[in-house]
Amino acid sequence: YRKGRIYDALGETSLAIENYHKTIDIGRYNRAFYASKSALQIGLIFEEKGNITKAKYYFEDCISMKDHQYEQSLEQKAKAGINRLY
Repeated sequence: YRKGRIYDALGETSLAIENYHKTIDIGRYNRAFYASKSALQIGLIFEEKGNITKAKYYFEDCISMKDHQYEQSLEQKAKAGINRLY
């Protein structure tokens, strides 16, 4: 997750997405927030690039992950992202 954030900040979106995907794969059923936050971040990247379909997919993936830290906050951000797409 942290590597993804670093690459994201550096504008290396393909490396950021790769690391976010690894985090999602490893932590999808974990109670930590990293997987859900990674899905949100990928959604934001695709939203910025104008890829509505992929952005919506990752925002919905973020929402689908349950029982983790910051669940309500991340879910609200993902729902706001979905609302911005339409």
